[in-house]
Amino acid sequence: MNKEIVFISHEQSFSLPIEQTEKIIQWQKPVSVPLEHEFVLGIIKYHQKVVPVIDLSKLFYNKPTKITEQVKLIISYIGEQFLCFLVEDIIGIIDFEDDLFEEVESETFLEKEFLKSFIKTETDIILELNLIKLLQLKALLLLEETSLELMDENNNGE
Repeated sequence: MNKEIVFISHEQSFSLPIEQTEKIIQWQKPVSVPLEHEFVLGIIKYHQKVVPVIDLSKLFYNKPTKITEQVKLIISYIGEQFLCFLVEDIIGIIDFEDDLFEEVESETFLEKEFLKSFIKTETDIILELNLIKLLQLKALLLLEETSLELMDENNNGE
């Protein structure tokens, strides 16, 4: 059995392993950080640490999450690194049998390493996120954006 926290973002079901989830909290407006990528809404303070808030809908689908009474913040961690995800709603904490998980084949889903597996239920297919790869994706996107800006500056400076 695998215990997962299941949530909705952009009308799609996602999950994270419960052992990587610190806490679910109500929406609070994060403090804006200048010149940050659009999917990073800002930062919040959690246990005396500054934690970035990532809008998963904006990251994956380039559509911002609409702020309603149902939205939640999921605080997750890998080692010492905390991340906070804005999601539309929490479905719950669910135990899934091992045979419901299908590993994501990298040959089929190129550049989707942030997906760990598909959880096949009777009514849905839930996308299980790979938090380590998601952290790497965030870093890669920020690096890519910086590189494009530098290239643009170099081309305009000629």
